[in-house]
Amino acid sequence: MHPIRSLLFIFLSVILCLHFANGQWTQINGPGIFVRNLTTISNGLGDTSLFASGSGVYFSTNGGTTWTAANNGLTDTDVRAFFTNGLNIYAGTMTGGVFLSTNNGSNWTAINNGIPTGTFITALTFTGTNIFAGTAAPGGVFRSSNNGSSWSQANNGMTYTNITAMTKNSVGVFVANSGGVFISTDQGSSWTGGYNGLQGGLIQSLAANSNYLYAGTTFSNVFISTNNGANWTAIHNGMPDSAYVNSLYATGTIVLAGTSRGVYLSFDNGNNWSNVNAGLSNNNIYSFILIGSSVFAAAGYGGIWHRPLSEMVTAVDNDQNLVRSYILAQNYPNPFNPSTKIQYSLPVRSSVRLVIYNVLGQVVKELINTEQQAGYQTVAWNANVASGMYFYRIIATSVDGSNKNFVETKKMLLLK
Repeated sequence: MHPIRSLLFIFLSVILCLHFANGQWTQINGPGIFVRNLTTISNGLGDTSLFASGSGVYFSTNGGTTWTAANNGLTDTDVRAFFTNGLNIYAGTMTGGVFLSTNNGSNWTAINNGIPTGTFITALTFTGTNIFAGTAAPGGVFRSSNNGSSWSQANNGMTYTNITAMTKNSVGVFVANSGGVFISTDQGSSWTGGYNGLQGGLIQSLAANSNYLYAGTTFSNVFISTNNGANWTAIHNGMPDSAYVNSLYATGTIVLAGTSRGVYLSFDNGNNWSNVNAGLSNNNIYSFILIGSSVFAAAGYGGIWHRPLSEMVTAVDNDQNLVRSYILAQNYPNPFNPSTKIQYSLPVRSSVRLVIYNVLGQVVKELINTEQQAGYQTVAWNANVASGMYFYRIIATSVDGSNKNFVETKKMLLLK
């Protein structure tokens, strides 16, 4: 195995085992800066770098054990927005505009042709061939169709131009400002939107999955839209009072909210929220990233924390003493060698089939094919196969007359 992959595999295996044993957040050895953003880059060979930004940019190739500064050419180190597109890394700063690195952060180049000097970049995203930069007023949104070589304003239809958050889905790009949430379905040429039911402070965060759009505000409010922002409904049952919702992360029916009072989890699309702060000593959470089966959280001067997503779901279910939905968790550890565990939950008695496939779609191993009671289930796989990417797929059908069906596929990586 490649030495870097070996170190990363060992580190992730150890921390994931510790998580499941302790059932709480664990702080990793952060870079010693104010951490606002987290992202990763993979070179396609199994080597993954974890990037942290806020007061400068730092990267780690061993899961956070050690960090290296990556600020050469970054003339403004107050990084407020951060994202990757392939092997390109983009950093949006407070006064220096946008910077690009094409060599894993070793060097940065300012790419501000068309963006006024001193512009405060508040958010970055991309869709198709276009990159979007959200700025503080009066700039609004800038768009680039050539990887940042040149930019032009794209504010047609917006009532306000102080951009506070951005996200995207398969329908379009979304931005938040003092006028509400706006959508563009034509790559930024025009925008429509407004408050449409949003209330309770300035919109701080946006997130989207395949079905829903979420917005978080400065007064503990979270809202959901099922029609791409045309209408919004408040969903803050269980959220704390008087807390900023700094960040949102959505995957499937699970939504995570990073607030000024810690992390809150919903596994029913935001209808109900639970505090999942066990072990977390710094409660001001600015952003999330999912790496394998673990959630990593940026906590400002509190550093970087991580905890398995499936363990948090289990903790909430145990608190409420019931399983509310079908869930297929990411296997752990992942990457693995040679064994791993797969956890899933059944809200009712179900007929369950769990199968491992290779990249050709061929069946490698049938792990489960039977009826099982409602609750949490865990199955182990001892992989006596070659290294590579594999997929596991669950098909569950209720047998209690409730007509519930669940199908989901996830991927995992065996490294020998």
